[in-house]
Amino acid sequence: MNSLNLNHDMFKRMPFQLFKNDNFTVTTFVYESGIEGIKLENSRGALTILPFHGLIIWDAVFDNISLKMKDMFKQPLPGPGIADTYGCFQFTSGLLANGTPGPDDNCPFQTLEIHRAIDNYHLGQ
Repeated sequence: MNSLNLNHDMFKRMPFQLFKNDNFTVTTFVYESGIEGIKLENSRGALTILPFHGLIIWDAVFDNISLKMKDMFKQPLPGPGIADTYGCFQFTSGLLANGTPGPDDNCPFQTLEIHRAIDNYHLGQ
């Protein structure tokens, strides 16, 4: 098993290949909006994750087909809620929540009481 311990210093505007083996490539970068991204690639495609913004899946491209909804968002934008960066694959694919809600959950997107809302917290240094 491999593991990567990420910190903000590993992310720059110029893409940086953080890890590579026979099956995967992991590249870090920073969007113009200042949000850090990490691209996980294999022979079939790639996932782009926002590691310090709730581990949101921003984009998913497999077999040269983007699985993300076409929208006006070209990059993630900073904000306290997931709707502030609405263009992400994870949100537009229908995944708004997971797990069981906690006693303090009162998410406006949460219509079923069986799932906990996904947060978009920025993890500081």
